[in-house]
Amino acid sequence: MPGGLIAVKINEKLKNDNILDKNGKLLTITKSQVNRILREKFGKPLKIRKVFYLNEEAKKKRLEFCQKIVQMGLEGKNIFFTDETRMDTGPNTKGESIRVSSKIKNKIKKGDEEGYQKINRETKKFESSIIVAGGVSYYGQSDLILLVGTMTDFAYVQALEFYKENYENFKKQNENLYFEQDGASCHTSKKVKALLENYFGDKLIQNAPHSPDIAYPIETLWAELKKRVKNRNPKSLEELKEITIEEWNKIPKDYIKKLFNNYIKRCNKIIELKGGRLEPEHLRDIRKEMEKNKKMKKKWKKLTEKKIMKKKRNKI
Repeated sequence: MPGGLIAVKINEKLKNDNILDKNGKLLTITKSQVNRILREKFGKPLKIRKVFYLNEEAKKKRLEFCQKIVQMGLEGKNIFFTDETRMDTGPNTKGESIRVSSKIKNKIKKGDEEGYQKINRETKKFESSIIVAGGVSYYGQSDLILLVGTMTDFAYVQALEFYKENYENFKKQNENLYFEQDGASCHTSKKVKALLENYFGDKLIQNAPHSPDIAYPIETLWAELKKRVKNRNPKSLEELKEITIEEWNKIPKDYIKKLFNNYIKRCNKIIELKGGRLEPEHLRDIRKEMEKNKKMKKKWKKLTEKKIMKKKRNKI
């Protein structure tokens, strides 16, 4: 149970029983006191995170980014997406993060039991974790880079050496290939910027902030990798490293290609939403449109084949 909710319930009990402190005032307990006790007994308490909020500045940057992509005439297959994520042998040691709306969060702070039940989950710890860096293009996944610790600009410089080699290999299949990264601090130091310009020149794209729904090919690939690793239940750091590399290399090329099917449609939808976040209903609309187009292509192909057969029969 979150510290704020526990503090509310304890304070209600203290008030009802009229328990006083040594100065004769009503005894109370704060959220921070409760959280300190929870940390001592059970590790870090459950955290509550809101669904990522897009302010007007973030929406503007997302809109500008998508407009730029459309104006450049780029498609998903023209971009080599890169990113970093954390792999572990179990749930997060820092406490589970539950995404809820600000309305529910405020209710929970005030002691709402129904709101608390929506986020009530058991929080466990893991023994070890690694940072993995990698990329994906329409033509396949990159080499996977493993780090113990955090991704710094020094580590990212080393990662760029691998990315450059992968980029050059993918570029043989698509001359108009761009290198994409997010705006993390380790990607924007002076040394890194100079190296990026040297390696990729004008073929460099920096994704808009707060935009996992735009860089979804790599985000989806991370989710798939984590699911595969979790199913194999690694017990140690060495086992985690081995399994992570094995599962990354086993992800099928057909699965990867499908991740790039609706990239430009997503960008167009975000432009339509003026930089707003893609909700499930928007993604359903995109899928329906793609299915409709697929059926139309099949229908057109059949009609074309019939016309060709008819011409052949007329010639005979």
